[in-house]
Amino acid sequence: MNTPVLTQIRECHTQHGAESLDATSEWRDSWESWNTERNRGVVDPYESDEEVDETPL
Repeated sequence: MNTPVLTQIRECHTQHGAESLDATSEWRDSWESWNTERNRGVVDPYESDEEVDETPL
């Protein structure tokens, strides 16, 4: 989020019994997996040795 947000967090009333997840790592892994799947089969035309036709349509 690019905008500061004021928030109020309530006091915890239960015992914390689990380890915290690394949210940044979890997000990055999920995003990389999604992005890889999304781009499967997409070929960059500039990665091949073939000449690219750049004539405007």
